[in-house]
Amino acid sequence: MKNTFQRINKFFPLQKLLVLFLTMAIVVQFFVISYNHPSGFYTLDNITHFIVRLIRGVTLSLIAGFFIAIPDLIVIDFLNHAFQWNKKVFARILIQFLTTIIIAFIVSLGITLFANWISAYTENLNAVLLYNTLIYAVVNIILVVIFEGWLFYIESDKAKTKDPLSGY
Repeated sequence: MKNTFQRINKFFPLQKLLVLFLTMAIVVQFFVISYNHPSGFYTLDNITHFIVRLIRGVTLSLIAGFFIAIPDLIVIDFLNHAFQWNKKVFARILIQFLTTIIIAFIVSLGITLFANWISAYTENLNAVLLYNTLIYAVVNIILVVIFEGWLFYIESDKAKTKDPLSGY
């Protein structure tokens, strides 16, 4: 397991993950809060209320980001060895998609219940759980695509520097 974390940290250093999560958290929370207000799902009283919701949402999203990213990266590391892209594409896509959804569901459930414990939702908790699970699943799919793209870029760049005849 130690080797797994060393490989993950090599490709995805903590500082880069933090910047990625902070950016994603601010963007996602801004759009979710901005959508919830006019839709009536969660109305805001004023700009201060918006800022408080944004800070609370970004903080919880950062926590959730790490709870999502670490398992995602472990799965990617495992799949890179057991189901390589050039050999078992369909199996890899299926396993990665399913684990991405499962991870999103588990983290969404935990974070939503924690947020409800901090300050109870005025909306129906089941509706909030469903809504948050969908958001987490979509965001996690995007995150895994970013991780895989980042990894392909790094591997491609390493291959170019190793092959002097590649023309680059």
